[in-house]
Amino acid sequence: EINKISGEFYAKEHKAYVPQQAWIQNRTIRDNILFGLPHDPILYHSVLEACDLNKDLNILPGGDMTEIGEQGLNLSGGQKQRVALARAVYVMLYSNPKASNSHKEQRYNICLFDDTLSALDTFVARNVYRNVMGPEGLLRDKTRIIITNPKSQTVLRDADMIIMLKDGEIIESGTFDDLWDKQKDFYDFYMEEGNNGQFQLVDELIENCNSTNSSQSFDNISKEDKLIQEEA
Repeated sequence: EINKISGEFYAKEHKAYVPQQAWIQNRTIRDNILFGLPHDPILYHSVLEACDLNKDLNILPGGDMTEIGEQGLNLSGGQKQRVALARAVYVMLYSNPKASNSHKEQRYNICLFDDTLSALDTFVARNVYRNVMGPEGLLRDKTRIIITNPKSQTVLRDADMIIMLKDGEIIESGTFDDLWDKQKDFYDFYMEEGNNGQFQLVDELIENCNSTNSSQSFDNISKEDKLIQEEA
């Protein structure tokens, strides 16, 4: 949606993309997530947890082997979005141990999220953000480009760089604190559209949730995965 006026653009790294409107194949949920890649049980388990899909899979007749799409079970918009998100996370983190060194260098390092969280309810969106895109999420070591709105206070505060667009042009850029101190376009838009308090309340509620829910630390999940792998 943004036309290049001048200069050059290039990216060496492979990129993943999560569109605003989720794209789903007429396949099983697992097939939609793996998207042709081999099934890595440890990684797959972590991705399902991060994308808050386990509770949905538990109520489906076939779990992640349930067929979805036009010829299968219809999912809600939020469920479809989380399946599409899980697909991107899986491809970003999957590493083929049998691949050559040259192929390993082509791992995915950039992921673009096009308003991915807007289809999710507030609680689920916060859990997914923290467990996937946030500073402690699964993609914490990857470059995350998140297209969002001023209501996403946590996203904006965590960002290393905020770029504000208007009519296809950049009107402000900088960290949250930089843009806040300027009190110009970003400040005005943020105060008008996003500062209604409900999202800060959600943050406080999530912080007080039991550590065993889906917002638990993925460091703990990694430790559990290692135990599962050793027992297998």
